Amino acid sequence: MIFLALLAPLLTARQGWVGWSVSPYLQFLGGLGPAAAALNTAAVVAGRTGVLHILRQVIAWRGRLRWLALAVLGPLALFAAAVIVARAVEGTWPDLSHFGANTEYPALPLVAFLAASLIFDGFGEEIGWRGFAQPTLAGRHSALGAAIVVSAIQSVA
Repeated sequence: MIFLALLAPLLTARQGWVGWSVSPYLQFLGGLGPAAAALNTAAVVAGRTGVLHILRQVIAWRGRLRWLALAVLGPLALFAAAVIVARAVEGTWPDLSHFGANTEYPALPLVAFLAASLIFDGFGEEIGWRGFAQPTLAGRHSALGAAIVVSAIQSVA
């Protein structure tokens, strides 16, 4: 509820319902909403044990180094492949001078934008959606069914 209250001014300003300006950086807090909801729900349902279970999953890295490497190196490899394909198709190297530029947060340097996106959008949302909601639903549905339900809810959230 706190996150909704923090995001309400952003929503009202973007819809033109109010005349004041609101910092777009409030949107980063919205990314933490699913994580806060997951931790809150785990605390209500399973108490401290549920919260600790989620937190242990967040910091667990043993046996996951290959997946971490894929998560870090995969996008870089795809980007390199796209640049090479663009070179082959167009005959010139693509202009990368605006790489990472965005209109929503123009004041943030690329590294700060990527870090904020990773922490707030990636980390905050994945704890809630994939770290809590999907495993909880997988206890009642097939893995595919749980993924479809979570995807449907996340697409409208």
